Amino acid sequence: MKNLVYFLVILFEVFSISSNLVYSQSIGNWTFTEMSGTSLIDHSGNGNNGEICGATWQQPSGVRSLLFDGDNDYISVPHNSIFNFGTDDFTIEIQFETSIIPTTWATLFSKHNTANWHDMDIFIQIEGNTGRPYVGLSDGTGYFEIAYGTTNVCDGLFHTLIGIRSGNQLSIYIDGDLEETVSASINPDNTNPINIGRTSYAGGSGYFNGIINEVSLWPYSLIVTSVEENTSNIVNYFNLRQNYPNPFNPVTSIQFSILEKSLISLKIFDVLGNEITTLVNAERYPGTYKIIFNASSLSSGIYFYSLSAGDFVETKKMILLK
Repeated sequence: MKNLVYFLVILFEVFSISSNLVYSQSIGNWTFTEMSGTSLIDHSGNGNNGEICGATWQQPSGVRSLLFDGDNDYISVPHNSIFNFGTDDFTIEIQFETSIIPTTWATLFSKHNTANWHDMDIFIQIEGNTGRPYVGLSDGTGYFEIAYGTTNVCDGLFHTLIGIRSGNQLSIYIDGDLEETVSASINPDNTNPINIGRTSYAGGSGYFNGIINEVSLWPYSLIVTSVEENTSNIVNYFNLRQNYPNPFNPVTSIQFSILEKSLISLKIFDVLGNEITTLVNAERYPGTYKIIFNASSLSSGIYFYSLSAGDFVETKKMILLK
């Protein structure tokens, strides 16, 4: 980080931009890296730490995670006003693994009223008997807006599920592939707590049976797509490519390749070295990945993106022109 800041200070002497920047970052980032204790730390810096209730620390194939037993394990995150999305955009990303197809449903993420079943607010669940996930909104009266996936994710492999609200649309992505987009008009309830691994209705229901190793939330539409996970010899080096398009407005893609399973960090910085947001902070397998970065809430100017993977660190410049 010291070298990165020094690098940015040098570049600041060359490039001039407006100092009135609107910073955008994740509002909840739980990376499941503690490996001990009953607190799940929020690495977004917003202090939204979760209480681990029963789930146990695991490290299958080197992936740090929590194991949920499908009976009464869950994580509770108290309500925070920064989770008041209303009808604004949001992105929720969950990385998980399970081989158990639920008989009714299993909940990965929910903001749920404890007294009203229909008031589920925002939820990401796995459908019973099919194993396909879905992302939904509820208005509290029994009216739902749900985007369904078509992939059976209960196959014993790790999957990345992303739910995105962008304007009047709600979308679900599985491992980078868009599976469905539906209309979205619901204004979710703003006071419900977050539960990971269950809904909080009636003392708990829809418990998840499997492993979760990351949950992240952003207060805007951030589309993350993995274009290729390649375990062949084609990927034989670490590489961070120039974003495209560049300059961009407001969306650009960032592509990188990793040689070996590594803890990956991909971050955005301004020219003063201030961290704007973390796009990736998780373990990834060898392959080539592409991130679609939406900078609609940032001001025009010069930004930097930095990839860290083990001993590999590389930083590149990008220009946002509005």
